[in-house]
Amino acid sequence: MNNTKEKILKNWKNILIFILVIFIIFLILGKKNEVYKNEMVKDGVEISEKILVENLFEGNKTILGEEISYPTKSSAKISSAIITLSPETETGWHLHQSPLFGYIMEGELVVDYGKEGQKIYKEGDAFLEALDFPHNGKNLSSEPVKIFTLYAGSENSQNVIKLENQEEISNSK
Repeated sequence: MNNTKEKILKNWKNILIFILVIFIIFLILGKKNEVYKNEMVKDGVEISEKILVENLFEGNKTILGEEISYPTKSSAKISSAIITLSPETETGWHLHQSPLFGYIMEGELVVDYGKEGQKIYKEGDAFLEALDFPHNGKNLSSEPVKIFTLYAGSENSQNVIKLENQEEISNSK
């Protein structure tokens, strides 16, 4: 098999793994929605009489319109975390080398994308975070913000790269 076919197969495999992991994690998080026989299904796809799958996110572009791509220089690695930001806390300027799916479980998060402006994410919002683009998340409220994250990276990529000084932030924008 030539190198191009191997890369295509590996990317499709990564995409399928990514989708499967998201589905499994939401089952684990306790997303319980039962659909009983003869009830109307509006916002989901009925799998059987008692299973409803709600589509949280589907897309191939980040919040800033960038097409997603997967690292190809090393083995794929999926990782996830629940991030809790205390009231009136900032993440600090950082960026992501690999696709990051985010889901706001509780609260409201304001993300500053510099020249691209700010976006506000509320409980129940799902999104693909910007790739290789500096941003700073802020919890401006008096309540914690909980974010479920799923990174589709590789063995050799970092999920989060902190930017330490203004020059790093400016040069990356």
